[in-house]
Amino acid sequence: LLGVYKLHVCPFASSVLWEPMGDGKRVISLADNHALLWDLQESSTQAMVSSTATLEGKGQLKFISGKWSPHHNCSQLTTANDTTIRGWDLRTMR
Repeated sequence: LLGVYKLHVCPFASSVLWEPMGDGKRVISLADNHALLWDLQESSTQAMVSSTATLEGKGQLKFISGKWSPHHNCSQLTTANDTTIRGWDLRTMR
């Protein structure tokens, strides 16, 4: 999938992760304590947010990295912050 898409993310995005398998029409951005799942539309240069999740806890938690799993139909994401490694189910964003 070639193209230029506008992802309106926080200027402090720590990662942008392309879907590792499939048609490549999904992207995850990690910015501060937010994970956003984007749906890339073929007919547009605008991307639409399809799901979001927020990292919650004590203090100023921020994502520092993430990895999209190519297994289980690309429905799992692993993220890390300063104190925790966490797995996410992208179907429910939990």
